[in-house]
Amino acid sequence: MAITKEHKILKYEIVGDFRNIQVLEALIVKEDGVEIARKEFRKSFNPSQDTSKESDEIKGLASLFHTESIKSAFNEHIENQNILINERT
Repeated sequence: MAITKEHKILKYEIVGDFRNIQVLEALIVKEDGVEIARKEFRKSFNPSQDTSKESDEIKGLASLFHTESIKSAFNEHIENQNILINERT
């Protein structure tokens, strides 16, 4: 009776102006090769987040889509949002 756990990427999407990476993953528990439990969860990564501890697939997507120009535009957008928030308070 062998119980195993498997992490699996089910789907990923690149969305928005800043190319956010959205990931749907599953943790699958199997007993003797037969799935007995599954938990799905989501993660997302914006251009300013560190993906160095993620899977090679996610790191590859980040290097492809989170270019220096996208990172710069994202950081500028965040700074502008902070200015607007500070002006309101």
